[in-house]
Amino acid sequence: MNKLLILILLFIICACKPGPTISVAVVDELFTRKSYAGLYDGILTDAQYDSIKNNNPEMQDKRLETVGLIKYGKLLREKFKVGGVSLNNKGNIIVAKYGDIKGGWRKIYLSKGFAKDTISLRKKGIEPVMCCMADIIPGGYQEIITLDEWYTMNGDNFNVTIYEVKTTD
Repeated sequence: MNKLLILILLFIICACKPGPTISVAVVDELFTRKSYAGLYDGILTDAQYDSIKNNNPEMQDKRLETVGLIKYGKLLREKFKVGGVSLNNKGNIIVAKYGDIKGGWRKIYLSKGFAKDTISLRKKGIEPVMCCMADIIPGGYQEIITLDEWYTMNGDNFNVTIYEVKTTD
């Protein structure tokens, strides 16, 4: 009888323990623009213009430089990928998957077991929002960094957003 009572108490204690949680917060946003004004007025050849257009944009940020996303003052766009990613925050595997665009919003769904959260990204251009992971904030946990690119009036615009992901067990 005592064993049954102990098992029931253990079950009640385990059932009352809260499950894991995920929370996401925007830490910072960085913006830069690459202007082409005056470059295509017959001064440059098509090859020269394409070379300028395909260069990485200039951006200054010590945190992004430290983790290898900026080199020689240029944002390394090739480090950002389209699609789902996995963060390994000290053994907590968090899966991030892209959702559909609805009304100009792109969603990134985060999940860890039954815990879930969503990042809503306002799309400005027709290019997909790209992301990568890096430990920017001290503490050993990876953050999600997104890159949104769009063209407006003789120039490309680049918006980098840093998201901090926190979990509890």
